[in-house]
Amino acid sequence: FIDKKQVYNRNLKSSEGTNIQEVEANRFAACLLMPRAVIMEYIENEGELYYEFSDDESSINYLSKKFQVSQMAMTHRLSSLLKK
Repeated sequence: FIDKKQVYNRNLKSSEGTNIQEVEANRFAACLLMPRAVIMEYIENEGELYYEFSDDESSINYLSKKFQVSQMAMTHRLSSLLKK
């Protein structure tokens, strides 16, 4: 069996944020792994999931462990959710 389909691998251009497919894939992954509603429950004092959130490294570390994602991924997700 031989794949004849082209496989796309990450390269330097992938990390520039200019490829629309890459941006959409990253946004989808963030929404899937770190749902807005669940994150907001952690930081808005709604329900049992409440966590004393502050915009510091310990809170980001705590949430990244809870959601099993990197601290960088959580930082990006929080910055997109908490924009004013």
